[in-house]
Amino acid sequence: MRNEFTKRHVAVAVAAALSAGTDSSRRLADLLVGGAPSAEEDVVLATKLIEEAGGIDWAAHEADSRLDRALGELKRLSSAQTVRNDLIALARYVVDRDH
Repeated sequence: MRNEFTKRHVAVAVAAALSAGTDSSRRLADLLVGGAPSAEEDVVLATKLIEEAGGIDWAAHEADSRLDRALGELKRLSSAQTVRNDLIALARYVVDRDH
């Protein structure tokens, strides 16, 4: 998550956390009003608030759900087993990787 802030990327976990309607999401919105945090302690706090607001869990659940749908579609392909397996491995990598 630290990488997301330092590169000024807006992660889906941040968006989910901001829309959660919790005290943590309101505190996160207040923290982000001036832009992405750059001070280490603000990055740590933002990450904690995103977790508390459920942003990370929501994003993980959404990624898993989309992966399941994609894998279902890939299994229906009539292409060669090797190609299908390569696409499945790529899809799993994209969802499961750690930055």
